[in-house]
Amino acid sequence: MSALKRINKLFVLIVLSLFLQNCGGVNLKDTNKSPSNKLSESFFIGNGVSQYHIKSQELSSNFDDSENSFDATFRKNEADNTLCNINLTVISNFKIEAESDFNLIVNNTTIESTKTTVIYNENANDKIVNRISTKVEYASFLKAMNTDNFQFVISNKENTITLKPSKKTLKNIAKLRQSFLN
Repeated sequence: MSALKRINKLFVLIVLSLFLQNCGGVNLKDTNKSPSNKLSESFFIGNGVSQYHIKSQELSSNFDDSENSFDATFRKNEADNTLCNINLTVISNFKIEAESDFNLIVNNTTIESTKTTVIYNENANDKIVNRISTKVEYASFLKAMNTDNFQFVISNKENTITLKPSKKTLKNIAKLRQSFLN
């Protein structure tokens, strides 16, 4: 094979690898070194926009000691997108439906959210596993994450469940504050 053909093949491989690298989301610089790397994922979307996903965090319940949790996804610096998507896994004795009231309460102030979306309800061991989603303004979400005094309250006509961050979750959120929740 001539030297010119080898150079052409090498050039094509370099261009192809650069193209493939730029097709998907790219982890932000130094995220592997961040202590929050196990707690979150971050991706560069393009045009100065970054997407963040806070991985599942434990919540304690007034219902029982079942494992409840929340995770959140939001974008920074995207002009048209000011909402944070919050997903919750709630284990309770009642089925959460779209008509159920959802409130994020921060320092005794209720934060407005969109209507609750039910992802699924599943019976398990005499309880119901509810996976729900809602959206809140990003600024309100930041307000919640920058205090230790927040809770999720979900209710229907007969039942109410209050979910508060566990001690472990509060420690995790403190680590995330140091990285990007500020």
